[in-house]
Amino acid sequence: AKFKLGCIDCVVCTSLLRRYGKGSSRSDVPLHFDEYALATAIVSLDPAAGFEGGLVVQSTPGSKRFLAELEQGDMLFHSYDLLHGVDVRAGARRSLIMWISSDAASCASASTPWKERNARHGDMHAQFQLS
Repeated sequence: AKFKLGCIDCVVCTSLLRRYGKGSSRSDVPLHFDEYALATAIVSLDPAAGFEGGLVVQSTPGSKRFLAELEQGDMLFHSYDLLHGVDVRAGARRSLIMWISSDAASCASASTPWKERNARHGDMHAQFQLS
């Protein structure tokens, strides 16, 4: 992952255990960007047969949404510019979520130097998120 991201100093800044659907106060999370993560790793903790729906991704605003079908133990890795959300229509889904920062200092200060650099170089996703 560090080579794919082009940052050898990347660190897991925040880890979360989330539950969606039955037995949880939330069954969905609207489409969003992970604002303070250079990248996010999501590990499915439940068999896909235990819930209906799951992680929804959309490559660009207005484009078709896709369900990322994850089995128990599968990990999905995405960068900060992926629009995504959760929609669990039946059952319960649990995930381990790790937000990755470019380095320990950026994590500690909740800064996003990668986004600022990419915005200066014309990246529309970075520019939109910083506006």
